[in-house]
Amino acid sequence: MMLVKNIKTIFVAASSFFLGYTFSCVLSFSGRANNVLESIIIEKDTSTSGSAIKNRITAAVVSTKKDMAMLQAESAVSSAQEIDNQKQKVSHQLQQEKLLSNSTKLNTTVATELTAVIPREEESVLSSFADVQFQKETAVVISTHLIPSHPSLSLLLEVLDSVRTYLVGLPEKCPVFITIDGIQEKYAESKEDNLFLSADKSNREKYDSYIRALNRHFKDEDNVKILIAGKNIGLAENLRRVVENLHPSTKYMYLMQHDLPFAKEINHTAIVKTANEHPEINIVRFNFKKSIAKPNECSGVPEINANGISLKKWIKWSDQNQFARVSHYVNEIFPILSHHTFPEMKMIEMAHRNCTHYGLYYYAKGYGGPWYKHTDATERYGSKLAERVKRGELHVSALSDANLREMKRAGVNITELFQVSKTTRE
Repeated sequence: MMLVKNIKTIFVAASSFFLGYTFSCVLSFSGRANNVLESIIIEKDTSTSGSAIKNRITAAVVSTKKDMAMLQAESAVSSAQEIDNQKQKVSHQLQQEKLLSNSTKLNTTVATELTAVIPREEESVLSSFADVQFQKETAVVISTHLIPSHPSLSLLLEVLDSVRTYLVGLPEKCPVFITIDGIQEKYAESKEDNLFLSADKSNREKYDSYIRALNRHFKDEDNVKILIAGKNIGLAENLRRVVENLHPSTKYMYLMQHDLPFAKEINHTAIVKTANEHPEINIVRFNFKKSIAKPNECSGVPEINANGISLKKWIKWSDQNQFARVSHYVNEIFPILSHHTFPEMKMIEMAHRNCTHYGLYYYAKGYGGPWYKHTDATERYGSKLAERVKRGELHVSALSDANLREMKRAGVNITELFQVSKTTRE
């Protein structure tokens, strides 16, 4: 028994060498120590000498030390690998946060190039990011003001429906901006301007009802924004306000008005792709007529035929339905508009001065129209204008010679109209 006590004493002393190791390591080797001890106890009745027993204990201790050292090394390697994994994970998270925080500076091409860098399990995050970029790349702007048919939204919705129907490839949730210009405070000196509604009590009520109707109709469509001008500021200033509210990743915009719905299919996907490939394309306009007269050509400017569409530059400048590069309006149109109410009032002049730069590329080279129609929301032309006279909203004396010629071409009996207007006034 003394021998066993001595052996235990030696074993305890040797075991103290490992007190610095973790509890899990000690447990993993407790079985080996117990086996050595049990083997020695079994041999206590044999002729095994004390020195041999000591040697066996020493050998067991050395072996155990080696095993513990190996375990420590393996544990260190495992910890290092885990640290590396954690570092990579943190690095990737930081990369993703940086990518998303700089989203306004990235275009789809850059985002696509980053796909190879992002681990496969995270590609869905990049895909979502690319989807957002795609949705916001092009905005639709519809300019409105008070018209006789308000508060009805029928004419505006016809324009919006035409966008969704005829602009093939335009994202369903693209940003839509509806501007509402303020009411004219008084009649202008020009007879033509007198045909717009002015700020009397009845028209103010009509205007307010229109705004309420708009808010009700689009309350659940978060991609639609309504911008209300506090006063009559004109088309140019309303467009400037839109641009100030665009998402930074929006590169292009369709500029439309509340009575100019599209009437034929237009390949939006091809237009965007071609504009991305040709930085000289600032505006693509859609012709209101079947074709453009030859004298309006921009001589020396080559046509662009790409992605299944053809574009040709013409001098003829118009505010009406167009696809425009946002930066062109910001850097080259707004700064020269000054007091102009309509961009075309200045840009027609600029296009004649320098057609190469300020001329407009026309979709389908200016042929194949009309690509949109005019529903005359303001009721300032032809039969609609005649109806306003008949209802007593306008006196025939407010009409210009051009108005009367237009109505005559539309089949209006001018003599009868004068008689009705006289009767109404009396």
